[in-house]
Amino acid sequence: MQVFTVVTSLFVLAGCAWNALVYARAGQGMPTARPRSVASFPSFRIVHQLVRLMPVVCAMVGLWAPNSRAALFLFSSSRTIVLNGILIGLFGLAVSSWAIATLGPCYSPCYDARQPPYIVKTGPYRFVSHPIYLGNLIALAGLFLIGPSAWTLLAISTSTVYYTLAAAAETRELRPQRKRTHV
Repeated sequence: MQVFTVVTSLFVLAGCAWNALVYARAGQGMPTARPRSVASFPSFRIVHQLVRLMPVVCAMVGLWAPNSRAALFLFSSSRTIVLNGILIGLFGLAVSSWAIATLGPCYSPCYDARQPPYIVKTGPYRFVSHPIYLGNLIALAGLFLIGPSAWTLLAISTSTVYYTLAAAAETRELRPQRKRTHV
């Protein structure tokens, strides 16, 4: 067993565990009276789980069975590409985690978006309107470099479509609320 493969696998699994922990704890403290729903896409609840799982599986298969035909690999990842994938993936997780922490109790997932009591303009929200979506896409790009599968590209494409639609709906819904910001 190669040490590189084991260490890289541990990084991928640790990133998954961190992501699951952040999402599990996100939005805790939201008022018990559920705020008004923002136009969102309930179908994304199921798709979101698949989109989060598929690239991780492809990355692990890329590490342990790089010649697997079922994974539909587009190219072979060198150690340099895999290391860059780890760094890019960790950066994406850091952006998403920072954004979720900045939102605090205002966080709600895109498939169950809720009207927050105020608009957050601190942390990563100073630079971009939807840093969670951006961070998730960056993390998926990192996983693609680790396991460059057509399945991962499908996950990235699906996420991009859903995130774009969700971002547009959230921006439209929150436009009247822009005056009430939290800095």
